Amino acid sequence: MNKLFFVKLCAAVSIAAGLVACSGGSSSGEELPDPSSPDKEAVADSAAYATWARTDMKIDEVSSVWIYELDSKFKDTGRKFKADKRKDGLTKFVVDTVVLASRYALLRTEGFRIRSYEQFPVENYVEVPLEILVDMKDSLPVSISLAGQFVTQRAIKLASDGMPMDSALQQAHGELLKVFYWDVDALKRESLIHNGLLSAGWYAGDVMDELFERFMITGELSERVSAFVAKFAADGKFEDYAVFEPILDYYADELRVSRFSKSDNRPYYGKKNVLIQLFMAGLYGFGECNADKYCEIKKLNYEGEAAYNDSVFICDTLGWMLSTFAYRNTCRLGPAEDRDTHKGLVDTTALFYYHGTFGRWEECNSVQKVIGMCKPSRAGEYASVGDTAFFQCTNYLWLSITAAEYYANQIACDSAERYIVLASDSVTPFYCDYGKLRTLTDAERALYDDTKGLKCDTTAELHLANDSLTYYVCDAGNLRKASALEISAKRGCTGYNMEEIRKIDYSNYRCRGSWKYMKDSIYRDTVTDARDGQKYPLVGMAKQLWFAAYLNYETDSSWCYNDSAANCDKYGRLYRLAEANSHNADSLLCPKGFHVPSKDEFQGLFDFASEWGSQSDGISPLLKSKEAGGKDWFGFNALLGGVREDGNFVYAGSGVYMCTQGAATAKSLSRYRLAQDLSFTYDTVTLNHTCYIRCLAD
Repeated sequence: MNKLFFVKLCAAVSIAAGLVACSGGSSSGEELPDPSSPDKEAVADSAAYATWARTDMKIDEVSSVWIYELDSKFKDTGRKFKADKRKDGLTKFVVDTVVLASRYALLRTEGFRIRSYEQFPVENYVEVPLEILVDMKDSLPVSISLAGQFVTQRAIKLASDGMPMDSALQQAHGELLKVFYWDVDALKRESLIHNGLLSAGWYAGDVMDELFERFMITGELSERVSAFVAKFAADGKFEDYAVFEPILDYYADELRVSRFSKSDNRPYYGKKNVLIQLFMAGLYGFGECNADKYCEIKKLNYEGEAAYNDSVFICDTLGWMLSTFAYRNTCRLGPAEDRDTHKGLVDTTALFYYHGTFGRWEECNSVQKVIGMCKPSRAGEYASVGDTAFFQCTNYLWLSITAAEYYANQIACDSAERYIVLASDSVTPFYCDYGKLRTLTDAERALYDDTKGLKCDTTAELHLANDSLTYYVCDAGNLRKASALEISAKRGCTGYNMEEIRKIDYSNYRCRGSWKYMKDSIYRDTVTDARDGQKYPLVGMAKQLWFAAYLNYETDSSWCYNDSAANCDKYGRLYRLAEANSHNADSLLCPKGFHVPSKDEFQGLFDFASEWGSQSDGISPLLKSKEAGGKDWFGFNALLGGVREDGNFVYAGSGVYMCTQGAATAKSLSRYRLAQDLSFTYDTVTLNHTCYIRCLAD
């Protein structure tokens, strides 16, 4: 607990003095001579005793403990015996066997200074002289505390009025309990002076000490203690409770956040809090808490701003206690079967369950209120709160699970099929995979969401997805994404239309599991050049429509190979790269609707040839004409017509250069070379080099 400037008084931890009767011996420490011989009654009552004491407090080194001899009239005889201070882990005070005139003695502290735990510097000590009446025949330890001092002064007053000392001690004990705790049976059976460490009596005295210790910070300790001792010693009462109100407010935060129920207050760490609560109940005038008032509820409401205002107390077997909402609603219920539920006795809208392990009633949470308690009879059961929270009963607890886990337990799969099935929420899909249920993969879920509502029938038609972008086709009862060729064909290729032939762009395809290029059914056409009336064959390759021959349109800067007109008829004409690359509309060499292809367009040709041609042959033989030794798979009919370089005609039959429109430098342009050695390369040469032209449809 976080107590600012809290002073830990010596009595709060206690000095234990074990006192046992022994045979004769000599005293240790310091002994003063008898001022007179003991009277006959004293001699008859004298006996030998030995004492030892210890403390775990942070006390000053000058602190000392003495035993003072009393006569039969409880008067100081003048003899005293100092305890020998020793170090044995903790400080011990030891007195060897001494002979005392009476069974009663006074244990006094002299120079007894304790250190404050919260005031700084740590060297700040406070002297607290204490005087405790000790019954030397009691074998229990002695707790040196303010409570012991209060009982001592009251008992001596009662004894001086003629009451036997044992009766006086008992009455003083009961009166002090009445002042602080009312009548609590557990405390009546113990002594505030003679107690074992960590017992109820020890804690009762400790709490009294703590209530007074708070006055140390304001320097009022001696004044308040003196006033209390004078009043209590005189008539066994105390009325000035108002002085403790600020002190109790100091404990408010600690006590109000601590959970309370009957069982919580018995363990070691709960005793001090219970006793503080008991004193609060007495301070605020709740009156007696007895069997007739068991489970009675009282609300604290006194003038002024205090941390305990509006707190609720309940009459428990220990006395008036701060009460939790759960305890005051279940106080009269008693034990029940584990996890049984019951409406609140005060608030009937609340629901509580009995925790068999802890032996107490606890409030049901929002989940338990809706779906009930998880207990052995419901082990493994699934439950939900609306459609947002899902649980499974496991080891008395509702464990949170995913929506998929919750809905999956409701589905049984057909072991003979694979299909998607919706959960009972009509939203969550699962995959039944031949008897095994599983969630959809991310790809399957995306497909499902995108195709929800699309019809999967026995046609090869395309279906536009929910995203308005993606096309799907029904294949063997399942929707799948359409391929690029299917989208171009506007028709799927499935088991419903096997062997169907379809023209896609400028090529013919046959449906065989997917659309496949038909090299035995090449798309062909012709075009006439309006400029000179020459007719050229055309061949389709995917989205491209190519001349199946080299251009033979005559210009001032074009040549027939070897200047032979027959070669122009066979190969077409050779053109300067500069003229073939011109972007001026008036100087383009291809007829209207066609153009000199770019490097990227040639790459499209090569990609098509690579996809559909023989993988072992390479591109060159697939494009070369059979006359030039090629296979001419696609009807491209590439003849090896040579080239004109620096006025010379070379390489006929071994290679051909084809013009491209490509990025040029100030002095060079690019062209493609198709050679007899199967190579198909791209090179950059000077502007006056020549090449053949294969026109491509715009």
